[in-house]
Amino acid sequence: MYKTKLILTAICLSLGLGIFAQGPVSPSSLGLETVLINSGNTEKSSVGDLNSTYTAVSHHYLQGSSECYRRLKIFDKATGILLASTKYSHDHRHSTKILFDPTNENVIYAVYTERSDASNDPDEDVRTYVRRIEYDGDSDFIMSPRKEVFYSNDYVFDFVIAPNGDVIIGAAQSDGSVRVNIYSPSLTLLSSNLISGAGAASTGESVTYGVSMDMKGDDFIIGHNTGPWATPNLRIKKYTYLGSGDISLPVNDFFREGHALYNVHATFFENDVKQNLALKPNGDILYLNVVDGAGWEIVKLTG
Repeated sequence: MYKTKLILTAICLSLGLGIFAQGPVSPSSLGLETVLINSGNTEKSSVGDLNSTYTAVSHHYLQGSSECYRRLKIFDKATGILLASTKYSHDHRHSTKILFDPTNENVIYAVYTERSDASNDPDEDVRTYVRRIEYDGDSDFIMSPRKEVFYSNDYVFDFVIAPNGDVIIGAAQSDGSVRVNIYSPSLTLLSSNLISGAGAASTGESVTYGVSMDMKGDDFIIGHNTGPWATPNLRIKKYTYLGSGDISLPVNDFFREGHALYNVHATFFENDVKQNLALKPNGDILYLNVVDGAGWEIVKLTG
């Protein structure tokens, strides 16, 4: 029964990624039985990404009620056979997202939140980091040092990768503003862009809304909730990435009164990445909207 529940959970995850994640996803290639063998550890959550050769899965584990970490696993896409795995974070709490570099099938970027020091109190000093992880094609990885993206930020983030390999990361900040940082493939900071000012993403309560992003070609979108949870509004902006850290002025700036991204409000230990925006190749934007605070609907914006 437990194994069946895990398999159903993984299938739901893969289907969700197929609707909203950047790039194509084929649930049938995940090799579910192999992915879900976890040597007795308790799986907290996982995310995955595909390219033409590999499947990548990130697992959050709690081992022996004491050792917390995240492990990246690489599978052969065609067979589902596990090729290699590596630990890339000491902290199983909070959220993570992984994406392949579109310019190099062996490179994965992981953006995640964790404590700045493994010995710290888990409720303190949480920050957002990015790592570049390169699979050597055999059984090992070359991993960059973790690079801090946002200081003291345990709110939901999202990120996309530009066609040239630059990494574009957005997140709400402690003052309720929304910022986008852009990094080169070597993780050099190219620019830091304030796209919504202080209070724009704040509820005025104990939670600050996160963001959701998607990218097709050189165009990317970023959206966030604004206003109290009981009377929400939604802001979605579309930009063109010009390269070298430069973004255009907003190509579109949508303000949807009475609408909210579905289930993206962040509370400590529950701020998993939620992909609630999708940019279609024809420029249409899809988002999941809360309906009466309960159900949700898919809404299309054209322009």
